[in-house]
Amino acid sequence: MQGKESSQALLIKQLNPVISGWGNYHRHAVAKHTFKVLDNFIFGRLWSWARRRHTRQSASWIKKRYFHVVNKVQWTFCCKKSAVTLRKAQTIPIRRHIKIKGAANPYDPMWFKYFEKDLACFKSPLKPATLEGLSTGAVCRETCTYGSLGSQ
Repeated sequence: MQGKESSQALLIKQLNPVISGWGNYHRHAVAKHTFKVLDNFIFGRLWSWARRRHTRQSASWIKKRYFHVVNKVQWTFCCKKSAVTLRKAQTIPIRRHIKIKGAANPYDPMWFKYFEKDLACFKSPLKPATLEGLSTGAVCRETCTYGSLGSQ
């Protein structure tokens, strides 16, 4: 999209996926300050875009036309006609990774309680029936080839 002839709704619809994608990619790092800087940069570019579209209008007129109060947040770039609002990068939640103990093994029955209790979000690569069999040792005796290799 280029030029000042693009509508506000089209501009918002094109920017929202880019902001969301970039934010979701970087949300695992220390990105709070970066998101704030990004929002300020986007605001500056949008303000320049609006000034370029309406060179003879005052700043207050441009603010009333393009920037509104939404959910008690001022200076929100939104289109009243189509009810489309530009997403702010600062609203993307930052999620930290959970550090797993180095000795932990999701295939070892000794660590099942650790993965169930401490890491509830972790999904074991094994099926539940296999996990039950591993905890009793039955599946390991049936499927494991280490015992047969040692006897040969």
